[in-house]
Amino acid sequence: MNELTVLVDGAYDHLPDRADKYVNKQLYDKVKKAIADYNLHREEIDRGILENEIDRFIEQSEVFSIQGTVSATPNDGDAPLSVTLEGKNIIDASGTIIPEQYFTWWLRTPNGPQILGR
Repeated sequence: MNELTVLVDGAYDHLPDRADKYVNKQLYDKVKKAIADYNLHREEIDRGILENEIDRFIEQSEVFSIQGTVSATPNDGDAPLSVTLEGKNIIDASGTIIPEQYFTWWLRTPNGPQILGR
């Protein structure tokens, strides 16, 4: 159960805008409760409840994608390779068009976001 808790916490931490998504928080709370309630004396019943909550969390979490056109120039070459990233007509999950001067290119790392450029 400890490993499952770590996996569920990690998944929740990587949902976009997790603090603003009430549905995602509810699904997360139900999975955490099912993990906490898991009881080996009622393994068959509790296992079914736990599996159902995990399935709901995975399948029903709201994840909105950013839409637009992103290009990298050049798109191939030998390392190390300097690349120019360009985004056009980018619309975030809320439907807001992001002006080109506000793009931040970053990578998710174990230590937090690593800014590549603005």
